[in-house]
This record gives sequence, structure tokens and C-alpha cells, in this order.
Amino acid sequence: MVCTRTSIIALAWMVIAASVADARTTTAEPYCHYKGTSYEKGAKVVGQTLTCTCLSGKWANCVSNSSDQSDTDSGEKEEEVYPPTGMDEHLTGAKVSFISFLDNFDNEDFVFDFTDSNKVTVDSLGLGGNIQPVNLEEFPIMQLAGMSYSRFSIGPCGINLPHVHPRATESLYMIEGQVTLGFVSTEDRLIMNDLEKDQVTFFPKGHLHYQQNMNCENAEFISILDNEDPGVLVVSSALLSLPDEALTATFNEDQALIAQLRLGLPEGPARARSECLARCGLDMDTPL
Repeated sequence: MVCTRTSIIALAWMVIAASVADARTTTAEPYCHYKGTSYEKGAKVVGQTLTCTCLSGKWANCVSNSSDQSDTDSGEKEEEVYPPTGMDEHLTGAKVSFISFLDNFDNEDFVFDFTDSNKVTVDSLGLGGNIQPVNLEEFPIMQLAGMSYSRFSIGPCGINLPHVHPRATESLYMIEGQVTLGFVSTEDRLIMNDLEKDQVTFFPKGHLHYQQNMNCENAEFISILDNEDPGVLVVSSALLSLPDEALTATFNEDQALIAQLRLGLPEGPARARSECLARCGLDMDTPL
């Protein structure tokens, strides 16, 4: 009986010791924290764009959700999961990069004053007007916006030469005056309109488009592109960058005409060579 009682006591102590060790192990395992909630090891948080797993007190194994997994089982859409602490930088996605990049700029860097040409410089060489771009090259802060702006002042009979933005859709808001504008679809349909003050239009990404002021007063508008690095291909100069063999075949003309075209290309915005100049009492040498 004594031997049995001793065995029971020893067994009990073993169980207690194991429980204490278990508890210590559990307590020692760090939690992951997100938005005031603590998560145990192995817990997953599913957000609109990421699913992350809690491992050793850090959010890890973050994967992008597919478009059909953006809602939770309850049908309620959760916020994007970008845990602010306890996660290696390469696992945090855009949030850490955004915040660290944001902290490089002062408050006034978020405002662009088109009236101050020393801050938003004029970037054009043409006789038909001027352009003030707010883009990634001049303003690195635009990386945060994922967009770019340009203010255009197109003089009488001026044209923003036909061009393409390969990486962006463009929205255009008229500030003053009127322009004739349009774009060409992939089926060669020309969609053309006259845009007046306080009207807006857009040009789809990658589509050839232009803006032309056929009136005798200046036209002012703002261009907004949905990419901080939209790219621009001016059709005339891009086309004439091809070798002579390709161009003579394209235009069914000889090399002399190709050479003449290259020499005569205007810088944009350009001046019209039409009845518009005569109607407005202007010539190619009249300053804006």
C-alpha cells in the first residue's frame, strides 16, 4: 500500500511538472499584434489583399489573396493587412515602403504651385504653347501618388502633337478657353470633340490622341495621368526614328522625302500651318 501511495504521489508530481513546463512554454511563445488584438502562433489574419500567419511573434508567410478571396466567410470585407510591428520589412508589402518613403518629405512638398515657374518649371520648346509637368522625374514624391499632372497653356492655333502614353490613361480638365481634341481607337475610329471650360474628358491608355486650339485666345487645361511614370511617345518623332528602309516602305516615298520630314519636325506644342493663323492675324513668327 505504501509503495502504491508513493507511486501515485510520484506520478502526480510528474504530471504537475509537465503541466508547469507546458504552461511556461506557452507563456514564453510571443504573440503577434495587430490593431490592438493579440494573435497566437499559427493564427492567420485575412485581409483584402494579404493573408499573414503569426510565427514566433512576427507576421510571416504573407501571400496575396486572389480576387475571389477578398471577402471573409462572414461576407464582411476586412481592411488591408499591413501589420505595423514585428514583421520583417520584405514581408510588409507596400505599407512599410510607403511610410518610410513618406517620411522623406515635408508638408509643403505635397503642394504644387503652377503659378511659380521656379518650382514647377516649363518643359517645352515649341512655339505653340508650354507645358508644366509634375512627374516622377522632377518630383519623386509622385511615387506615393501613383499619378502625374501637367498644366498646359496652348496658344492660338497651337497643337499638342499627336502622342501616346503607353502606361497611363489620361484625364483632361479645361480651365479656360476651348480645344479640339480626340483619340483614335484600335479600329481606326476617330473620337473627336470640342472641350470647353469646366468640361472633362479622358484618353484610354495606349491610344493615340492630341489637343489643338483652333481659336484666337489661349487655352488652359490640366492633364492627370494614372501613373507616376506614364511615358510619352510623340508619334511624328517616334515614327521618324525608324530606319529609312522601313519609312520608305511605309510611306511609299523615297529617302529624300524622309530626310525632309525629319528636318522639318516641330517641337511641341507646335503652331498650326493653316487658315487659323490668317484668321487670327498671326504668322509663324508671332510671339505668344
